[in-house]
Amino acid sequence: MISNPDIIRALNDLRGRDGIILPAQVVEAARDADSPLHDHFYFDDTAATEKYRIDQARYLLRVTVLVLPGTVKQTHAFVSLSTETGYRSMNDVVVNVKYRNQLVLDAQRDLQIFAARYESLAEVRDLLTVIRAALKKMRAE
Repeated sequence: MISNPDIIRALNDLRGRDGIILPAQVVEAARDADSPLHDHFYFDDTAATEKYRIDQARYLLRVTVLVLPGTVKQTHAFVSLSTETGYRSMNDVVVNVKYRNQLVLDAQRDLQIFAARYESLAEVRDLLTVIRAALKKMRAE
């Protein structure tokens, strides 16, 4: 997470009349070496190309799903655990106690992030109440 006021200001300055910021605008503004955004980008085309391919590989690993045996339910085929670099097969994670426990902890963290992101919306208040109760129960167990 980035909470740098200079970056926030630079990004806010890019908002159009409709309040939208386009990623292409961010890249263009970041080309200026004096911009607080500059250091967050690869402007060496060789390095940027390789970084983009790595991001494409991450995307492929995140979106690949498999059908659970004996069901029609899909699940992610690969998962990245917060305590490791890289991705593991979901099949390997769910049968290994250490990895499974870490996946549960990661799920709890994701739910906390979700709750914090949407807590100001009255429309999801009931859902957030359920999530917080579930998290409390999981911590107690």
